[in-house]
Amino acid sequence: MTRSLFIFFCITLLVVPVRAEEICDRELLMGWESWPPYQYVDEKGILTGIDIELAKLVFGYAGCQLAFVELPWKRHISDLEHGRVDIASGASYTEDRAKIAYFPTAYRQERVSLFVLKSHPSADKYTDLETFFSLGGTLGLTLGYYYGPEIESMLESPSYQAVTTKVRSDPQLFQMLMMKRIAGFIADPYSVAARSAVYPEVDSFRRLFDVYRADIHFMLSKKSISSAQHDAINRLLEELKSNNVLDDFIRDYRFVR
Repeated sequence: MTRSLFIFFCITLLVVPVRAEEICDRELLMGWESWPPYQYVDEKGILTGIDIELAKLVFGYAGCQLAFVELPWKRHISDLEHGRVDIASGASYTEDRAKIAYFPTAYRQERVSLFVLKSHPSADKYTDLETFFSLGGTLGLTLGYYYGPEIESMLESPSYQAVTTKVRSDPQLFQMLMMKRIAGFIADPYSVAARSAVYPEVDSFRRLFDVYRADIHFMLSKKSISSAQHDAINRLLEELKSNNVLDDFIRDYRFVR
């Protein structure tokens, strides 16, 4: 993209250089999972997405060569823990994750929202999650994802666990909602909108309210990435953020607003 060339030019002018040898002495392996518009294979068969392109930008400028492997999220976390994979993207910070991975400064933000069918008779009554559950709502979530402290706290209760279903992917949530096996699901609104071309049922969904907003980070395996490498990547990310390079890239790349 022409804009990408401009961005790289801006980086060259504005960012305090970090020597490649300070960061990488080998190719780094990054996992990914189909999650448009952040990580996906396009119509030409090319792996792309906001997270993928930002990883190429950040680690490429640092002089790091990246290789990519497709992994479901739960296995991705396990592979990070054991050093079989070096990097994960699109990650929210949690204390458990911080035990196995470094979290350099955030490179974007995300939100997740509650979706229901537009035709749901009680939709206008759902003002928050407590109301949703008190009115008999059943909830769908994706396995391995972090939805914020409110959801995590609720799921510690057996009563909430009984009315919550976890599946492997967002499209499975779409199917369950259309079949009315759940009353709603929580997901990233940009991701839901980006899937509308493949899953036309998305047009039947209504986003009610945000459940959680968070900073999003790269995770760097503590098993395979040194603290010195983390510190160097962190400095680079801070320079990119301070010069608005990351925000400019995301604004220009994102095709769903």
